Amino acid sequence: MPHMPNLTFLPPAASPRRVLLSLFAVVLLLLASLGARAQSIDLYEGETPVEDQSEAARAAALPRALANVAIKLSGDPQAAQNAAIAASLGQAAQWMLDYRYREEARVENGVSLRTLSLIARFQPEPVDAWLRDSGLVLWSSPRPAITVWLGIDDGRGARLVAESQAQAVVALTRRAADRGIALLYPLLDIEDQSAIQVDQVWREDLTTLRTASERYGNRAVLAGRLQRNDNGWSASWLLLDAADAVQRWSDAGPDATALLARAGDAAVDAIAKRYARTALIGQPGRYAIAVSDIRSAPDFARLMAHLRSLALVRDIRVKGTRDGELQLELDLAAGLESLNAALAVSRQLQPLGAQDDAVPRYRWQP
Repeated sequence: MPHMPNLTFLPPAASPRRVLLSLFAVVLLLLASLGARAQSIDLYEGETPVEDQSEAARAAALPRALANVAIKLSGDPQAAQNAAIAASLGQAAQWMLDYRYREEARVENGVSLRTLSLIARFQPEPVDAWLRDSGLVLWSSPRPAITVWLGIDDGRGARLVAESQAQAVVALTRRAADRGIALLYPLLDIEDQSAIQVDQVWREDLTTLRTASERYGNRAVLAGRLQRNDNGWSASWLLLDAADAVQRWSDAGPDATALLARAGDAAVDAIAKRYARTALIGQPGRYAIAVSDIRSAPDFARLMAHLRSLALVRDIRVKGTRDGELQLELDLAAGLESLNAALAVSRQLQPLGAQDDAVPRYRWQP
């Protein structure tokens, strides 16, 4: 997210008109800084349907919620089939931190339905240990968010889905979130409209897709075509990661909601194959690194927040500065290979290699 603008206070002699214009400019900057953003994902929350809010229904649902957390944390859709995982799902109530319910109304095949879900949050430490002891690899954060360019034609003409319309495709968003991946939909403001059109998404114009996606800062891009036909709906999808076309697939069926949910699963499966299996490589321990281009206190604060967001960073010690570089010592749950793999997702810390002192160097790019 772009940093907040610096505010300059006007001297007392400033005219009311000048004050109003300056305040208006500040408001515009603040609104611009809010931009499109991916939803926040809690990797230790699991969601599952329940019949009601009774204690018995909650107790029966908690193991399913914990199983969903195992799937989310590992990136493996079959994680709950692991014998060691299945044997320990009874610990769900002991590890639960809190819970809440979500009630929603939806229309499926022309029928109005109401669903109730339990959302339970679990303690990270015992859950992490449980997964590792069961032989699963934890897919550490940050994870690559996916920018979605989805063109839909329901019989009234093709149009792209904007961030403000994302509720219409909540099945796609929620399925990806259930697997631990956030989706970001474009603003479709003037800048987007001048950069990309729905026909370019539908014909998978790779150059245009990459160029239009640059402003959103995500490596991964999902382009989709969802179209109503005489038999229901058809869909085609393309997943890009950086410069690579990772996967193409098609789907069809009577229910658009089901197609969207399956697309969420397929996209996360493809991303997980790239990132989840290399999540923890190398020897845990303390590692010295040096970071350049930390030019202000806000830069330092953002760097610290970024490093703390990485699941494999257990502790950070500031050792000082030398030759314009910030010297840090990181306590890592894995080796520097894992650190570099995690940093490659957000690209805010660019590796520069090491110099004569063998300390890995990075450049901060907020």
